[in-house]
Amino acid sequence: MHRFIKTFLALLMSILILNLFAGSVCDVRAEGTTPEVYAERAANGDLKAQVALGTMYYTGKGLPQNYGEALKWFRRAADQGSSAAMHNLGEMYYQGRGVDKDYKEAAKWYRMAADDGFAWSEYNLGEMCDQGLGVTKNPEEAVKWFRRAAGRGLAPAQTALGMRLALGRGVKQDDKKAVEWLLKAADQGEAAAEFNLGSAYSTGRGVARNEEKALEWYRKAAKNGYKPARLLLEQRGEKH
Repeated sequence: MHRFIKTFLALLMSILILNLFAGSVCDVRAEGTTPEVYAERAANGDLKAQVALGTMYYTGKGLPQNYGEALKWFRRAADQGSSAAMHNLGEMYYQGRGVDKDYKEAAKWYRMAADDGFAWSEYNLGEMCDQGLGVTKNPEEAVKWFRRAAGRGLAPAQTALGMRLALGRGVKQDDKKAVEWLLKAADQGEAAAEFNLGSAYSTGRGVARNEEKALEWYRKAAKNGYKPARLLLEQRGEKH
């Protein structure tokens, strides 16, 4: 039974990685500020305006989508030390938008932003270390970055750290600490964490076994759109 649970959690971790790595650029735009204003400020060297303008070109919101222009403005801001711009360049290279997909280059930009304490880059770099994308595969290094981002309150990183603790991947296995981190993420509405808390209560790993609490967490995860939770509840006769 324990082997089955561990295998199931490993499968869910893979699903989580794929879902969360869809990623997105950091958006620093202020409501009500026009593209024209951002363009003027960006041309005058305003870092936040440069990132905002790049984001508009990247997303096609406020300006016609143009990855080349997005890349240009993100680079200008990154060259002046903007960690948000560094992160966004990492996203562009990871996704292969406006540039050839290049995991090594993506990891370089994520690391620069992560070294500056940018939580999303810390998390993404952790995933790349865990999978060996653009860097040497190193689960221990991955946990280091997850822990940093989790400490800054980033829910996906808290979930990732909790799941590694549950599996003993890159860190000593510890069910109680796993539950602690999953709770932090679940309190922010992170569906994958809610689902895995349900699994913890259902199996009695890190907490006292309690089927009522397990169902409560499964239902929260399902309400938040987490497909594994919906499938599990459907198998139990509940529709969502």
